Amino acid sequence: MNTFNKPHKQHRALPLALFLAILGLLVLVFPSLAQIGEGGKGTCQDSKLCGPDLVVDYYYDDQCNLHIVITNIGMAPVTIGGSGNPNVVGLIHADGTMGWLGMGNNPVILGSGQSHEIFISANYAATLIGLVVDPDNNLNESNENNNSTGVTPCQPDLVIEGTMGSDCLLAITITNIGWQSTQIGGGNTWRVENIILNNPSSPPPNALNIAELPVTLGAGESLTSGLNFPVKAFGDMITLEVFAVNGESNTANNTFTFTVPPECQCCLGDADQDGDADWQDLSLIRQHILGIAPLPPEVWPFMDINQDGNITTFDIVLIRKQDCFCDKGDVDFDGDVDEDDIQAIQNHILGITPLSQEALERADVVTTTAGAVTVADIAQIRKYILGLISTLC
Repeated sequence: MNTFNKPHKQHRALPLALFLAILGLLVLVFPSLAQIGEGGKGTCQDSKLCGPDLVVDYYYDDQCNLHIVITNIGMAPVTIGGSGNPNVVGLIHADGTMGWLGMGNNPVILGSGQSHEIFISANYAATLIGLVVDPDNNLNESNENNNSTGVTPCQPDLVIEGTMGSDCLLAITITNIGWQSTQIGGGNTWRVENIILNNPSSPPPNALNIAELPVTLGAGESLTSGLNFPVKAFGDMITLEVFAVNGESNTANNTFTFTVPPECQCCLGDADQDGDADWQDLSLIRQHILGIAPLPPEVWPFMDINQDGNITTFDIVLIRKQDCFCDKGDVDFDGDVDEDDIQAIQNHILGITPLSQEALERADVVTTTAGAVTVADIAQIRKYILGLISTLC
């Protein structure tokens, strides 16, 4: 017997109730199935939601010619150009006026996700500050709020960033975020504030080279320069500045400030460059002021605290007012650490003349006996006076 048309058990038709349940679920998940119009073709019931949506962007080529890119990010296709949409793009000029860019008698249909480019010469592009697609609002777009964009000039734009790890090595990166190439290096390129370079052969800290030879930075390109010796910062912040190049579009972003690790910080007034500012540094500054032993020129900027162009006793007063200044050892408050301070501590230990609370804090220089003033503190202060140790902090 021929059984070719006899249904097999696992191919048996689904019960009607189950079929209807599945169909209802599909309608909930895919509402578009419920929008089947006559003729079996899919139609969108909400024309605004399902319409076209144009956005405009741009880029420059190597000759600074402007390429305007119109993209349809909506669901429905749209026709741009031609008699129905003669003004495709509005061109906003720096003086506030608007020009119009059409496509003549050559309309273009943009499907969902499709783009079209329009070319503008460099001379004309240089006058623009903004673009608006569909400036006449002739198209029934799903979103009319994303039709414009600003235009930045085809010029270089340098930004600078810096990093410093616990090794106190400073790395500086300069990036050209503009549209046009530029040259840097081969001269003063960047400036650093609030640091001292612990290398006598290094350039001064207010004008440092990032490269011996000029380097061309194209659009989006970067150059990183690292200092191969430790850098000490005066305070907890370092400010970097990249010098502006000719024709730079934005100089407001040429500076960068970042936090310095605690181990890489030192005080203003550190004349001997031992990492802190203390009484020995003040003694060196006094000798410089009196002409007895002039300080090396590379440390002068960091002694001139009030930046009046001279190192004076007023700078000494400002140095002592810093929170980072080490005032240990000067228990008689005469601005120096000497045998008079040792005698005052001895008198305190013997009960002859007790020290004030502030003087006790200055006398307590040995960490192993912190909180108590003993002969160990006297021994440590004497080593400092004799120059056997460089700091009491």
